[in-house]
Amino acid sequence: MRLLSIGSVDALWTALFVFIRGNMNALTGCALVVLLLVSCIVDVSSEAFVLVAVALALASICGFIDEHRRIAFGEKQGSLDQYGKLIWFCAYPRPGTSMLDVLSSKCGIDPWDIEQIKLQTCTFGNPYLKQLSDYFTQAKVPSTVDVEIIGVGSTHDANGLAKAYPNAHLLESSHKLKRHFNLIKAKGIYYLWYEPYHNDTGGARYVPSKGAFLVEVTDSDKALRRFYRDAIRELDSASLI
Repeated sequence: MRLLSIGSVDALWTALFVFIRGNMNALTGCALVVLLLVSCIVDVSSEAFVLVAVALALASICGFIDEHRRIAFGEKQGSLDQYGKLIWFCAYPRPGTSMLDVLSSKCGIDPWDIEQIKLQTCTFGNPYLKQLSDYFTQAKVPSTVDVEIIGVGSTHDANGLAKAYPNAHLLESSHKLKRHFNLIKAKGIYYLWYEPYHNDTGGARYVPSKGAFLVEVTDSDKALRRFYRDAIRELDSASLI
């Protein structure tokens, strides 16, 4: 009897990978502590101890270097300093969920403080968008929040998205967007959640592969112009069911 579909297994492995990569330094530190405790309880050869300790240290160093390379790439590509102050960087974020977590932990913004949500997506038909709508509801983002979503997709895809976000305005982009410039307004301030590379090809593997940046926007006019830059038209809400 198959308890999990292939898609479910793929999603679980993706979630496990994201957790391990996002917590690399903490996990390697804990592993070193466990190694020390085990060596005090059982007889561990000095060669094995050194080998494991060196492997853990190398993993931590590689994670550190990779993260700083991602930061340099994203900051340069997005020219983020022109919009405001960089608050935080997530090496392997979970789309939407990480955004709300970081807003809460680093800026004191709770989901119910949110006034506007402006999202850029690859395609309207990606199933993650429906999951994100459910997550926003569970997190107690107000149902009256003004939502705008920019992306591409068929009329069928747009209809499905309109059902998941009944109060949203959908805008068609000039092309499939792989750099996502998302804006969240809360307590009168815009926050930018920028994903330098985000492609929905691959189904369950819907993870921003170059990380994500949180910026407290100081030039809202410039940020709003950048958000709408790739939009070519608003979809007629009357034709979407």
